[in-house]
This record gives sequence, C-alpha cells and structure tokens, in this order.
Amino acid sequence: MDTIAQTLSRMAACSRMVEALDAADMLSIFEGSGPFTLFVPTNDACEAMTCPSFSEMLDDADLLDDIMLYHVLKGAYNAQHIASLAPAGEPVVTANTAQGETMRIMVEGGQLSANGHPITHVDIRCANGIMHLVSAVLVPPLLLPSTATNGSPHICVTHSGGTYRFSVKDGDGTILAASQGFVTKDDCLTALARLREVAPYAEAVEEQKR
Repeated sequence: MDTIAQTLSRMAACSRMVEALDAADMLSIFEGSGPFTLFVPTNDACEAMTCPSFSEMLDDADLLDDIMLYHVLKGAYNAQHIASLAPAGEPVVTANTAQGETMRIMVEGGQLSANGHPITHVDIRCANGIMHLVSAVLVPPLLLPSTATNGSPHICVTHSGGTYRFSVKDGDGTILAASQGFVTKDDCLTALARLREVAPYAEAVEEQKR
C-alpha cells in the first residue's frame, strides 16, 4: 500500500494540494511512518480560495505552514471513528489539528463536514494514514478576519417562558448546529461558550422572543 504522499501525487483532482504541500516542504512528512489523517481540498476548492487566495497563500511562508498543518490530525481516523467521537446527543466533534487550533467536524445523517464544508470523499486508506477529500481549503479560525462570513457564524438565541434554545448559522444561513428543544439559560450559555472555543469570531444575534 502506498503512503499518503505517493497516493496524493497520483490524484489529478488534488494536484494543487500537492503543490502547496511541496511549497511548504511538507510533502516528505507524508512519506513518514505517521499515522496521519489528512483533509485534502480538491483543485476546485483551491481555485475558489479568497482572503487569502491560493496564490497569496503560496507567497506567504508562515501563512502556508499554518494552513497546511491545519489540515492534519495526528493519528488515523476514518469516518466511522470520527462519528463515534461525537458526544451523545451532539453532532459536533472538536478535533485538535497539527497547527494547534481545533477543527469543527459536523456529523449529520452519516455525512461529515469540516468547519461547515462538506467532506466529499472519505476513507482513502494509505500505508501511513487516511485521507478525506474536502470541498474547501480549511483556514484556521484565528487567521480569518472577523468580517469574513465563512469564519463568522451567527449564533441565534431564542427564549420562551424562561427557557432557551440556540442555533448556529453560517454566513449564507445554513444551520451548522442547533439545540435539541428548549433548555435552561445556564445550559444554553454553557453550549454557546463551547461553540466559541471552535468559532472564536462567532457573532451573537440579538436575543429574540419566540
């Protein structure tokens, strides 16, 4: 079985990721023993990058290192293993990346997404780990400007009769997470604090009465 580096180098749809890893002098890492889990953006995802663009990322060595390491988890995690890590009753797995910041992996109906971006192909097994294809280049939250909609989900809180519920919506209105019914205020605040750990630029929407 080939290594991650060898497998990735044969995947024409991911040649831009190979280019980025090579520019960061990281491609050889994935020849090592590992094990690693690598989230791999497709060429289309790389071309769609904004703030920064793909070329801007390549031209900034520190930024490139941060973004590439953010796609790496230490250890081999297949889709089933990731899904099993979700706390009971919650659809979110918080994963520690090699870059240091956490990645938010949503588990809904057997489908996975990373920081709100669909994982399009899972469990590409290699001799030293596993790869998953993702539909966007994943940028560490602390590197995103606070005005970037893809880095600033909206936390919407509603209340009714002294009980509360919340939902988290991406910039385009897509719901990323939601409480299961109404909860106490303390439970709601605890959940929102946990969400802010993985989405530090989250924008709280003014509380609305139901």
